[in-house]
Amino acid sequence: MMRYLQGGLLFIMFLVFLSGISAVAAYTPDANAFSQQQQEILKFVNQQRTAAGVPMLKMANADATKAAMYRAYEITKSFAHVRPNGAGIHTVLYEYGVKYSQFAENIAKFSASPSAVVNAWMNSTSHRKSMLRSEYTYAAVGVYQDNNGQYYWSLLLIK
Repeated sequence: MMRYLQGGLLFIMFLVFLSGISAVAAYTPDANAFSQQQQEILKFVNQQRTAAGVPMLKMANADATKAAMYRAYEITKSFAHVRPNGAGIHTVLYEYGVKYSQFAENIAKFSASPSAVVNAWMNSTSHRKSMLRSEYTYAAVGVYQDNNGQYYWSLLLIK
């Protein structure tokens, strides 16, 4: 009986593993697809950080950017700080091999311009607090445009 339960548990874990793989395979992010918008988001965030006396962020590496791009895609399915499969958002960093000691995520949808996105985040207490935390040193920006022309944005703040 115990052996049967262990075998069933292993099978379920295998299915969960496969579901994570298929989710990542559904969309392959291009870290450079929206490079102008990504640079503008970083510029506007850094303007806010400078005004607040906080050191500027550097653009994160390509792996972190791909993780942010994937999160922007995922929020088209479920607009939340939880992944569509129910996993914590930290798992996207793990899947793309990003090492971190702290991170935060800001997300937005429908705003077409980087300045509008950053302004919306600055008008939200929790998003503003995340963007202005001095502990973060890198930013990964994700942008996804759906078939209807709607934009989805993800900002991963990383230490």
